[in-house]
Amino acid sequence: MENLLYDNDSDYTDYSEDSDGESEGLLRKALDVSLPDDFVPILHPGNGTEFLQNVMFQRKNMKRVVGLDEETISRLRDECEHLKVVTIPNPPTDETGSLQLPTLDWQLKKLEEFKQFIQFVEQHHKPEGKERWLRSKNEQQFISDIKSHSPKYSVLFNYAHESKLSMLEILTTYLSKQKLLEDFVGPWLLYIFSTLGYPPSPGCCHTIREFLRVCRRMRSKYSNTMPESSLKALNFYICISSRYYGQLDLADGHL
Repeated sequence: MENLLYDNDSDYTDYSEDSDGESEGLLRKALDVSLPDDFVPILHPGNGTEFLQNVMFQRKNMKRVVGLDEETISRLRDECEHLKVVTIPNPPTDETGSLQLPTLDWQLKKLEEFKQFIQFVEQHHKPEGKERWLRSKNEQQFISDIKSHSPKYSVLFNYAHESKLSMLEILTTYLSKQKLLEDFVGPWLLYIFSTLGYPPSPGCCHTIREFLRVCRRMRSKYSNTMPESSLKALNFYICISSRYYGQLDLADGHL
């Protein structure tokens, strides 16, 4: 693949050694850069050619724009604006009334819906910000917030990745002391998991695994007494956090 960079609608100008240097405009064929078939991306390009090859490689592998039908777009827009927890079918029970884990088909379906939601969010919101969230100063206020209202994507997108991990850590500690998933906790979790990015760092994996363990313990201990809505949400967040972020040994069914 060849990439030739030209100036806009200018005539070809040959800047040879005999040129008097008074000609205006750029060379019509300014740069001639090709992308080798065996090209390996370079983290820190050493010159202009390597930089352009990296740009060409990224453009070649860029994800296509995701297209969804109008019904799905309308549903995802409502979830994004109001952060309603994704609707989840009632968990199945056996003849004795004991809780059965979600099926693999159900989990894969919810995983695909979550991926579509992430793509929608990425296309309709600005890139992640760099604002630092001071945990020592704001932890109590954050706990108060997750009890009282849903988050706003437009505000929380300003926070850096480390700040979101701190929020997830606080949520995990908070959930470890609860008997159910309260109404506004789900939307906060949906915000955090849909903006953490992929692949996860080792520190991110550790935090997610702690979250998974807390959710599984809560479900095991209180599934017979917690509201149906809380049980649905637990199944959903166990599914997406284990399967999307590759913590399959903590997924339901281990498959």
